[in-house]
Amino acid sequence: MNVDKAEEERKDKAGKEQNDFINQRLTWLGTFEGLLFVADHYVANPRLLLPIVGAAIAISVGIGTCAANIELTKLRRQAFQDSRHLKYLKYMMPGTAIPAIFTVAWLVLLVDRVWHHG
Repeated sequence: MNVDKAEEERKDKAGKEQNDFINQRLTWLGTFEGLLFVADHYVANPRLLLPIVGAAIAISVGIGTCAANIELTKLRRQAFQDSRHLKYLKYMMPGTAIPAIFTVAWLVLLVDRVWHHG
């Protein structure tokens, strides 16, 4: 019985560490992306560099949060993993959705700039 309790405590601690990694990466993402969107707004001429850098940062953070989410799943500490009806909500969790949303936003800006200002 003590082995089970110790194992659950270990998983809880490891799960907290992975969630801390996700929160840290999302903080980086929010900081960088906010600055890049503001900078992009004030650029006089259309530029391709800012959308490329913005997408690259979002993809990088997405990869990091994906790795942490994989570990949370292995530890059985992932949200919605046991729910038959809610399991697809895991794709809308901040550590999964936010990097993807920023990536799509930057790619839309990049395609618009290449298409209309090429």
